[in-house]
Amino acid sequence: AGDYSALRQSVPQYITNMGGIIDYKHRWNRNVALLTGVSWTETETDNNTQQEDLTDDGYKLNESLSNHFQYNEQILGAYGALEAIISEKITAKGGLRIESTRSKGIVIGKEYEINRNYYNLLPTANINYSPDKNNTITYSFSSRIKRPAFWELNPSRKYFTPTNYIQNNPFVLPAKYYNQ
Repeated sequence: AGDYSALRQSVPQYITNMGGIIDYKHRWNRNVALLTGVSWTETETDNNTQQEDLTDDGYKLNESLSNHFQYNEQILGAYGALEAIISEKITAKGGLRIESTRSKGIVIGKEYEINRNYYNLLPTANINYSPDKNNTITYSFSSRIKRPAFWELNPSRKYFTPTNYIQNNPFVLPAKYYNQ
């Protein structure tokens, strides 16, 4: 007969998210407008993963497989864009957004820390041509950033069986992508 083992895992995740946006639009005349704005978000997560193994005396906490991960991320963004009606048939818009991201993650009691500080420039542009009232041809370019989900950064394992688990990666970086 084989050995029997059992485990129990609790993976609570508490998230606090705050943010704000201020936008401003200034129209110089009927054909030209400036759009500007700033945004701020702060997110705090608290994940206290508890891994317990079944013993003869019941379930006991497995300290080496448990972790208490706290993560804080602050993003400050600012943008400017110019809109213009170039002619009766052509309109255009171009802009740039800059983002500053500062984040820190720690595993309490295990001297494990992740610090990230980076900037991103995210340009956008589009132009519309309307040869008649029923048709429009558009070219659009935009850039975006996709950050990893907060739970993906927690360097813990989520066990399904004693040998089958998912390992998170705290070194996953954001990805910048472009659309045309």
